Amino acid sequence: MRTPTLLIREVDITSRAAVVDPQGRRITQAEFASQFGVRVVPVVAMFDERLQLLGDPLVGIDRSGFYDAYLVRAIETAQRRLRS
Repeated sequence: MRTPTLLIREVDITSRAAVVDPQGRRITQAEFASQFGVRVVPVVAMFDERLQLLGDPLVGIDRSGFYDAYLVRAIETAQRRLRS
């Protein structure tokens, strides 16, 4: 069984630069972000190889000081879901 690999990508919600969607179509980064309803930044979202969300996205900046913990939890949740 293949071990899931974590890949990190940055998407600019205003960019016209091309990315390839799961159907193999070339779309802009802005269109990609729009497909997932991203209108404000930052947003951290975990996806599988079919671009299915693996948990709730982290939206905005946490001013209480727990962002690191939230990010670690989101990554761990995504990794567990990839393994299952």
